[in-house]
Amino acid sequence: MAASNSMSNSRVALITGGTKGIGFEVARLLAERGIEVLIGSRDETKGEIAAEKLASQNLPVTYVLIDVTNQGNIDLAVTEVENSYGRLDILINNSSIYLPEPR
Repeated sequence: MAASNSMSNSRVALITGGTKGIGFEVARLLAERGIEVLIGSRDETKGEIAAEKLASQNLPVTYVLIDVTNQGNIDLAVTEVENSYGRLDILINNSSIYLPEPR
């Protein structure tokens, strides 16, 4: 993760599941309002593509690897955000998981 405005005064938001759909649109809307947006995804390729798509519109968006089903991975993401931004102002948990019904 490369912070575009490391330790800036702008608010910082992390959106899990931000690569498409509602998460992606929320990321775009927040970034358009000057909020530094971190698009969180466990799929690095999809995360980088989504972040680059918004960053190409001069929006403050960066990808961060996060798998919300893995506590160790969550801890690493927390450390990255703390080191790069010093804080997290907004957290939007938009990730989804599929839980099949018991048979």
